[in-house]
This record gives sequence, C-alpha cells and structure tokens, in this order.
Amino acid sequence: MKKILLATAIVTAFAAPQAFAENAKSFEGLSVQAGTGYRHSSGQYKDIRFNAVDTGDTAGKASSSNVPLIFGIGYTAAIANDFTLGAILEYDAIKGKAGNYDWFVNGVLTTADDGNIKIKNQYTVALVPGYAFDKTTLGYAKIGYSSSKANISYADGSPNDKFSLHGWIFGLGAKKLINDNVYAFGEFNYIKNNDKNLSLTDGVDTVTGKIVSSSYNAIAGVGYKF
Repeated sequence: MKKILLATAIVTAFAAPQAFAENAKSFEGLSVQAGTGYRHSSGQYKDIRFNAVDTGDTAGKASSSNVPLIFGIGYTAAIANDFTLGAILEYDAIKGKAGNYDWFVNGVLTTADDGNIKIKNQYTVALVPGYAFDKTTLGYAKIGYSSSKANISYADGSPNDKFSLHGWIFGLGAKKLINDNVYAFGEFNYIKNNDKNLSLTDGVDTVTGKIVSSSYNAIAGVGYKF
C-alpha cells in the first residue's frame, strides 16, 4: 500500500507541472489576427505663447470617435507552468476622424484661429505576458511602443502642421481558442503619446505650444494560430 501511495505521489509530482505546461503550450506559436470595435482619440494645444509671450490664449480639447480596423501579427511562447510571453505588431488601417478645437483669447472665442486635429497610421509594438487559465482560455496584458501621424488644419488658412507622435500602449485582454488554430479575442488598450512641441509662424508673428494627445480602444476579433 505504501509503495502504491509513494508511486502515486511521484507520478503526480511529475505530471502536474506537465499539465500546467500543456495549458500554456495550447497558445504557443505564430499568429495573425484582426479586430474592430470603438476608438476615441483626443488632443489639445497647451502652453500657448504669442511671440514668446503668454497672451492668455487657450485651446479647447479636440476629440473624435471612430471604428478602427486593427491587424496584428505576433508570436507567443510558453515560458513556465501556465505563463506565456509574446510579442505583437499591430496596425490600424482606418484613419481617425478630425476632431475640432476652439481657440480662445482671454476667454473670448476667436473662430478664425479654430482648427482640427486628425490622427492616422497608428501602429504599435508590444510585449504580451499572459496566463493560461486552462487549455482554451488565456488572459494577457500588453505594454509597448506606439507611433502615429497627426495633422493639424487651421481655419485661417495657415499651412497644415504634419508630424509624428510617439508614446506608450497599455492593454488588457483575453483570448479563447475555438479549436486548435482559430481563436476569438477581446481587449482594451490605452495609448498615451509624448507631448509634441509645435511652432506656427506667418513670417512676422510666431505662435508656439505643445500638443498633448492620447487615445483608447475597445476591440474584439478573431485570429489564426499556426
């Protein structure tokens, strides 16, 4: 009897970690995916100076919402027990809508200086640590780098400002295997861009400031694991 109990304990000790590892291994491999849902972006002109002097100019926040279409390619590895570590490259194929902002001088609206901000060509590269609850369900986080293009149009006809934005992405999500290869996923992501210094001049006067911007999205989609 003791020998049977001892043998059972030994088998259990070796089999349990292997079972845990199998959970994580269900998600291992190269994958491609596509998702859509809701995206909200916002940007604001701050620290405004007119010829290096604070004149009391302020700008309202520009914001817009749209439906994104985000494609991704990534790789996931089983690293220990039920834990995974992956990396993913994603690209949003849909341009964001322009968000209008109002310009105020000492609290008075000046429509000639109004404009809009549009963000497009957003892509991210992120690390994706995960935890396999079982062989078909994975919870994960995302942290990485984001890059996008921005365009500011001015109501007074001044030349557009075009520039790149760089920042960080933070996200949480879950993945469910439908079969050995196909999976569904859902996630929420927040992107905080680094502040961007801007300078607008008509050859005589110069307006300077910085753009503070961010975005978030909630998406769901499907993927294929090779």
